[in-house]
Amino acid sequence: MVLRIASSVGTRKKIDIMKAVLEKNMYVTNPRIDRVIITSTEDLESLLPLRNYISAWKISEKLSEEDREDLEKEAENAGLEVIA
Repeated sequence: MVLRIASSVGTRKKIDIMKAVLEKNMYVTNPRIDRVIITSTEDLESLLPLRNYISAWKISEKLSEEDREDLEKEAENAGLEVIA
């Protein structure tokens, strides 16, 4: 089955759709996700299966400097390049 996600679908919904697509071994014609904002370790871990479809990773500016540094290290350990 082939699926096309409408351009009006937001990032959060597109992530949910892509997770379901991967579980069901379906194909999406436009799988790219422009940018995700990581707010926790759990966010990072839940998004790793989608790493091939995400263009840019960003850590939330609402986090403390210490939390931002920890997430940045975890992202680097996972082989991701995080933008400022």
